[in-house]
Amino acid sequence: ALWTSIAVLLQAIIVLALAAAEGTKDVPTPMRPIRQGIPYPQVPLDIDPEALEQAIPVFITSPSPKAVPVVAPRPLVSAEAYIVANLDSGEVYAERNSRKVFPIASISKLVTALVADQHMQPDQKITITQSMLDAYGDAGRLMLGETFTISELLYPLLLESSNDAAEAIAQSYGYASFIEKMNAMAVQAGMTLTSFKDASGLSSGNVSNAVDLLALARYIYSNEKP
Repeated sequence: ALWTSIAVLLQAIIVLALAAAEGTKDVPTPMRPIRQGIPYPQVPLDIDPEALEQAIPVFITSPSPKAVPVVAPRPLVSAEAYIVANLDSGEVYAERNSRKVFPIASISKLVTALVADQHMQPDQKITITQSMLDAYGDAGRLMLGETFTISELLYPLLLESSNDAAEAIAQSYGYASFIEKMNAMAVQAGMTLTSFKDASGLSSGNVSNAVDLLALARYIYSNEKP
């Protein structure tokens, strides 16, 4: 159940857009070329030119223009850095500034979930304290005094990007030790330019790059399948 949830967020990492891509503009549908001897400039695609030839006895003689193929423009990608690759083979199809380091915000929560899964008991109970709720935002809507298991907290952590859930998990483990485990996990996954300062991603010190995030995606894809 844990990695079924993680798969939802993994979609955002595969293409690894640190910003969203913009779409393409509509391309007009090409018309059929003018047939010689037909007294009308264009023939809609749903009309049979042969039927029109029989109905219109007046003909003109002019060279038929050649059909010009229409090539769709390449999509405009606004992301400052990205990588597109095959999760199985690691083959890279496209990339831009893939080794440039940026803050990664809530992508950090994937590593938070990995550490919780590998170093904490799924049925360990956590009672929500005020310090856990002091993190920015109220995603997950955890309430003071409520009790959850680690497994239960993974759902708001991953599906709602709950900062409170991240804080609850890290604080219950021991915050400094938990961050050490996150950085060790990054090394284990092959992330050479990644560093974590907190469990939620609120800190601008949580940094990585496209290549490292691809390594994380491949690690999860290969080792943590449900």
